[in-house]
Amino acid sequence: MKLEYTRRIIDAIHDGSLLEAEYELTPIFNLAVPTKVKSVPTEVLHPENLVSKVLTFFVKSITMQLDVDLHCML
Repeated sequence: MKLEYTRRIIDAIHDGSLLEAEYELTPIFNLAVPTKVKSVPTEVLHPENLVSKVLTFFVKSITMQLDVDLHCML
């Protein structure tokens, strides 16, 4: 998550706007997350979206490393 989004979420905590926000439960983690935080994309608020991106990055990294390792073995 970008630092600017984290800062905006913390600002929303401090100014009390998260207390007034609507929340929904996430399907995978069953967490209550706000439906909106000012200037934060909604897809960032759902942890399953971030997990998916991290896993994609991890798989690409592993694939690249395996490719390099196999190249060295030949």
